[in-house]
Amino acid sequence: MSNLIKTTSTSPTNPTYRIKTTSGNYKYLEPEPTIQFSSSAVVQGSHALGYEHNVTLTCYATPPSGTGATKAQQLLSNISSLDDFFTGEADQFEILGGASATYPLYTWKVLNPTISTEDSNFYNLVKFTINFTGFTPQRGGAVSGVVREYDGTTDFQNVHIQSFSDTFDYQPDDSLGFAHDDPTAKAYRFTRTVSATARPASSAALNRTSTFASNSVSGAKTFVESRLQYDGTSLSKHEIDDGFRYGAGISLFNMQRSVNYDLANLTYSVTVNGIYASGTAGGITQKGAFETFNTTVTKEANSSLVNVTIDGKLVGYVANTVNNSLNNVNAAATEGAMSKLSNISNGNYGYGSIIFRRAQFAAGVPLNSSPQSVSIADSTLADNTISYNVTYDNRAGPLIQGAISESITVNDSYPTDVYASIQVMGKRSGPVFQYMNTSTPYERDVSIEIQMDHMKIANTLDGGQLMSYSPSIDSNTRNQINGLINSLSPNGSWGYVMLKQLNESWSPKDGTYSANIGWVYK
Repeated sequence: MSNLIKTTSTSPTNPTYRIKTTSGNYKYLEPEPTIQFSSSAVVQGSHALGYEHNVTLTCYATPPSGTGATKAQQLLSNISSLDDFFTGEADQFEILGGASATYPLYTWKVLNPTISTEDSNFYNLVKFTINFTGFTPQRGGAVSGVVREYDGTTDFQNVHIQSFSDTFDYQPDDSLGFAHDDPTAKAYRFTRTVSATARPASSAALNRTSTFASNSVSGAKTFVESRLQYDGTSLSKHEIDDGFRYGAGISLFNMQRSVNYDLANLTYSVTVNGIYASGTAGGITQKGAFETFNTTVTKEANSSLVNVTIDGKLVGYVANTVNNSLNNVNAAATEGAMSKLSNISNGNYGYGSIIFRRAQFAAGVPLNSSPQSVSIADSTLADNTISYNVTYDNRAGPLIQGAISESITVNDSYPTDVYASIQVMGKRSGPVFQYMNTSTPYERDVSIEIQMDHMKIANTLDGGQLMSYSPSIDSNTRNQINGLINSLSPNGSWGYVMLKQLNESWSPKDGTYSANIGWVYK
């Protein structure tokens, strides 16, 4: 009498188990095998991920009558069909609680099924076992959520997780310096990475085509996103008070979120990184910058000029933001860096600016508050930074109102003898000098060069308007120039003074003015 194991859709009376297929139908094995299983908790650290079950179904099969070859063929064919069923169609194994039970006591996904036989010539009774691993995910908490099934449908369910990691790292970063409005705030770089690897739900649900089914990693994603929220940490707060992960009374800045899918290994990870600032968190503005700067003082041995250079860097930050878009984070942090640059420069890097006060403190001599040079490097689009370099010196300030720079040169020529030089033919010792019993007059030449701010000169074709900006015509500077010329002239201290030259030059396009005046006197 033949006793092969077969699958059937007809439920036996009071079945002990049933097998749910990938199409949602229930199948049964006839005759029913015996069932043995063991269960163990799957734990990672202090986190329960679920329970793993090792299930063994023991079957006995006898072939129908026939030759030995026929019997072996039928037995092996029977075992092969069961192998195909469990690896390609059986999705879920359920143990029922009793007669006419509606809901199962145990439900296991069928994963990694194997079939093994005892020693046999396959002519008579054959004992073989069907082994598979079942997994029951932890119910509730951070390991449940909406998961996309292998067929693309969604369902709220417990998530099948193989393993996960949740790491948090922060290191002090002295290169950032300190927040400008809270010098006690120490800066730290922090990174938190949460990743999870999903378990395949069942062997029947495994992808068997060259096109990857992205739904398979859905469970890992659900776990990670749930964990980022489930731990009670709100990264969107301006100030964080979390003694275990983030410390108390600190601010979080420039937070960025990056996501990685490992589709081949069903792994999903999220990394959140940014900047901590300890200290008085409430004193740090929502948008600002961390600043570092160096001060360099130089003086040449053959010059009285002292040069002081302030070389600084601002790293813009923005609080209250966790953003998936790098551009959005940069835009807000850029605004913070620009705002702080405006604050410390006072707009013109002059007397009232913080940068000038730093230079004056280091110089040891009074400095000219008008910078000798200013250079700005804007890298906010790339990395939220602005670099600045400002040099001051102790050169004298301009005498003329509105002048950027000026040069005044006075040349004096004193009286010399007047004589005649007469060449005599044949006189090899040289010419004959004839003293004229008189001398040359005194002479003075004054040269004035002034550089005005050409940005304050109208860009126009009106010649009269262009000339009105000339320092010798503008009422704000004319009297100063005339007074300077009069004070340098020899008038009043000599008997006779004659004007020998007077000319000026004005270039309205670049704001350059020059005047040359000369006198002879005795």
